[in-house]
Amino acid sequence: MSGLRQRKMKPEASSSSSTPSDGKSGQSAPVYSKDTAHGRPTLSRLRVLLVAAPLILAWYTIIVRRTSTQQLPATYAVCSKHGQIYSLDSNGSKPECVVFDKGLIAAVGTVEEVRTEWGDVDTLGSVHKREGGSIKIYWLRGTQMMLPGLIDAHAHILQYGESVSSVDLVGSQSIDDVVKRIADFIEADPILRDDKSRFVLGLGWDQSKWEGGEFPTADDLDRDPRLQGRPIYLKRIDVHALWVSNSILSMIGELPPSYPTPGGLIVRKPNGEPSGIFVDNAQTLVLAVVPPWTDADRLKYLTTTARAMLDSGLTSVHDASLTLEDIRFLKQIDQEGRLPIRIYGLVSCEPLNSYCGDQVERYDGDRFTVRGVKLFTDGALGSWGAAMHEPYSDNPKETGILISDEAVFAPLIKKWMDKGFQVCSHAIGDRANTIILDAYEKALPKGVDPLELDIRPRIEHAQIMTTHDIARMGRLGVVASFQPTHATSDMGYAELRVGPQRILGAYAWQSLIRNGSRIALGSDFPVEKVSPLLGIYSAVTRLWLDGNSPHGAGGWYPNERLTMEQTLRGFTIDAAWASFQEKRVGTLEVGKEGDFVILNQDLTTSDVLKIPTTRVLATVVGGRLFAGQLR
Repeated sequence: MSGLRQRKMKPEASSSSSTPSDGKSGQSAPVYSKDTAHGRPTLSRLRVLLVAAPLILAWYTIIVRRTSTQQLPATYAVCSKHGQIYSLDSNGSKPECVVFDKGLIAAVGTVEEVRTEWGDVDTLGSVHKREGGSIKIYWLRGTQMMLPGLIDAHAHILQYGESVSSVDLVGSQSIDDVVKRIADFIEADPILRDDKSRFVLGLGWDQSKWEGGEFPTADDLDRDPRLQGRPIYLKRIDVHALWVSNSILSMIGELPPSYPTPGGLIVRKPNGEPSGIFVDNAQTLVLAVVPPWTDADRLKYLTTTARAMLDSGLTSVHDASLTLEDIRFLKQIDQEGRLPIRIYGLVSCEPLNSYCGDQVERYDGDRFTVRGVKLFTDGALGSWGAAMHEPYSDNPKETGILISDEAVFAPLIKKWMDKGFQVCSHAIGDRANTIILDAYEKALPKGVDPLELDIRPRIEHAQIMTTHDIARMGRLGVVASFQPTHATSDMGYAELRVGPQRILGAYAWQSLIRNGSRIALGSDFPVEKVSPLLGIYSAVTRLWLDGNSPHGAGGWYPNERLTMEQTLRGFTIDAAWASFQEKRVGTLEVGKEGDFVILNQDLTTSDVLKIPTTRVLATVVGGRLFAGQLR
């Protein structure tokens, strides 16, 4: 290494603990700043905290106290002499040491350089020319691996928190299995058991894994007397369909066969009555009778998700659908300095694909950013809702669902781009991807390199595409934001849905990269688990957890697998670039935020089949330890 790369120190008044703007000219948002060295509120701040809103106090108690298992000094280094630190910078550097100071990366270099410039309290003692004396150096041991903080580029924070307190239907083998799980859930909660008016939520059923593969009905939920008369609503694994009880149907009221459901579907019995399945836009009929979230609910869900993320090595997330109320809540938490994770938010207007740009502005806070908008083009593959050019191979009467009329998207996308928002469009089926690329092509200025525009439009999922559109996506500079675990979850039935030809353009990750697309990797939790390690495993193997696939142990269409380097970048710097955060997070470089994760094994050299069992030893955000320990 040519020399120690160091961050130029800023005056204290402009340090990273400075108060972020609340977006109002001449005013500053109230932030409860912490003692940088110890992460504790100062006495004056504590006085403010004691009289603050209950939400703030609850957040401090639940998150700060629980996760601070070890207090790190204000300045310290993490070092290794065995190439265990992966910076993931453009040069692929593997520095011996990274120095963290007041939450930022202050220097990167060799052990000798760090000891010379910063000292080492264990070898040089506390006496050093540096003001404050020598720093503490933490050493990586054995086969450990240090990476920049991992980023999930597509997830749903509050929905995951909600799902944890609901009936877990993931992996259910039959309708009877679902009914039993709900009944057991009710029996385990005395309050719920004794109050039949309380709503019961479940998540994770997948009829494609049951014998026959048919949609269930409301009548199926009446099989057990413990479920009868209860308002029950169950989200399909992809959250693009709801299965509800007869009690919910009664609350909704009469829905004659002529009832309009643009962009959605009410599955009906042979006599024309609703069966209890509502797909895509039709779900709004159900949600209209479900009690809305309160801020207390949001705090509970956010707390649950933050814990799960930090324990799994995630320091940042792109939330792929935030309502205006969700944004208001997260801005409040951020301005109060209480977010332990970084969130890049995409606003989702209500009703879907309407324009709410007059009600939301870009926001760049401490750990919460709003700069994108989420549009929804079609449904999901598992519920035959993904919009296809031609009928489904296993359901010739269906071509999928468009959430909005095709003509809506081009002017809507242009309007958001003109406002300075990044447009991120959900598209799964090949027709949906074509529609969005057509709209992007109309909205983007002609004759200009897309990368020079700093617009960075995204397609979320980019799941099934024509060969023409795979090439066009790269040419237009559209980011492919996809979720590797979707491929391994779907590969058991995907080819049955779309046939042997169209499947060649499905989950075609290397094809997208070869044609020039930038990628960003995520999970879509709660659709999948909060686990970037499972995403990494799926990306590099395209295998189920048992080491098998529809094509055997070699992987499902293995030519589309990602390399380990592509995958690690997809969960770090590429995800950062896809959210305009590449100068702040995503690599271990001087001046960036002190976000990193330490794993118990080196993913680049270990057996790929052991990736899912990798343990997260430490997760650090802004230089502060939130999970695990440093030694």
